[in-house]
Formats: sequence, C-alpha cells, structure tokens
Amino acid sequence: MLMMRPILPAQTWKPAVQIPTFHINGTARDYTGAAVDDVKVRVTFQNGKLSQTVPTTEAGFYETDLPLGVYTMTAEGPGFRRYRRPEFRVMSPLNITLDATLHRSVGSNQEYYPGPARERNDPTNTRYYDGDFFSVPSEDGVPLRLYISYVKRIRTDYSYAYTGHDDPPYDDPVFVAYNLFSLQANTVLYEMESRRLEARGNVVVEDESGKRSAVSMTFKIENGRAVPIQ
Repeated sequence: MLMMRPILPAQTWKPAVQIPTFHINGTARDYTGAAVDDVKVRVTFQNGKLSQTVPTTEAGFYETDLPLGVYTMTAEGPGFRRYRRPEFRVMSPLNITLDATLHRSVGSNQEYYPGPARERNDPTNTRYYDGDFFSVPSEDGVPLRLYISYVKRIRTDYSYAYTGHDDPPYDDPVFVAYNLFSLQANTVLYEMESRRLEARGNVVVEDESGKRSAVSMTFKIENGRAVPIQ
C-alpha cells in the first residue's frame, strides 16, 4: 500500500535583524590637552532605552558602538569633576569623535561639575561655578539643548556673559556643548533671543569637521549646528 506524505513548505532561514549603529570614540584629557592616563575614566552614554559605560584605556582612550538615537554623555574619574554634555543626535551610521576635558577637583563641594552656585545680592546678578541649559528649537521639531559651564556669569535681560579662570592646576575655561559641537574659551557671550554665541581668548572648537583654534569666533546656534558668523 502506497503511503502518501504531505509536502511541507520549505523552511527558510531568516537572518537576525541588524540594528543600525554608529561608532564613537574619544580621549579623556586634562585642561592642558594631555590625555588623562593616570586614572581610569568611566564614559557613560544614556538615552531613554539604555545606559552604556565604557572605561578608558591606559592612554585615556575609549570607543564603543551605539544604536542610532539621541544620547547624553558624562565622563568621570577619581580626583576629577564630572564632564557632561547635553543631548546629541546621531541618525546615520557615522564615526564620531567626542573628547572629554576633565578638571581637577578643588574641594569636596566642587567634586562634580556643575558645583553649587553662590548667588550675590548685587545689581550685576553674578553667579559662580555652575552650568546653564538653553533649549534651542529646530526645524524638525526636535529641540536640542545648549549647555554652558563656567566659573563666573553675569546676566542681563537677554544675554549672558561667562568667564573662566586660568589658574593652574585648576584651569577652567568656559565650556560650551551643543549636539556634536563643543567649544572652550576664556570668555563667552550668549544672546539668548538671537542665539548668537561669541567666544574670545584661547578658543578651541570641535565638531564634525575636526578641531581648530582661534583668538575669537562667533556662531549662530540653530538646527543642531553651530554656524560660523563672519
């Protein structure tokens, strides 16, 4: 008797879905620009779905791969104040370099940056040792924040004047971060209404095009980019 077996459909193998990622790397440096190689620095990336921490190598270098998305970044190590930058967005598979400049802790109450602010009751509205965040709208409806950390700030109605200090070994320039753009300078003036940022004195800028320095530079902050103004 002939037995008939049902013909089963061929089973096909489906590869696992590859999640698109980007590669990010950088070096933890001190205020002189030298790599922080005397301690292990922990670099952490966070978004709404994951938190990933990467230790630096003996040369102060880190690297990792992350899924595309929006992240914040922090870096910290023993004896240093915490480095931080606000949200940055990567929506295509890129290779990105974000260095972290760390500054030595002056005291226990300034172990992490921004430290506690000290307000003065005076007409200049002066503030010390802190950081400011500004929300910047964008054409795609997803705002990113501008972050400015400083030693001293004087605020008027619509502008902020920031200064650092150059007293080694606790040199503290003004630090600015916006998406993939970052800047260090002796002084920074930010006009909130026009989103105009003017940096003067030992200006060091880093973005997708690389690192460059100048005596002074002016930018328009908009749509995830810092656009140079002539």
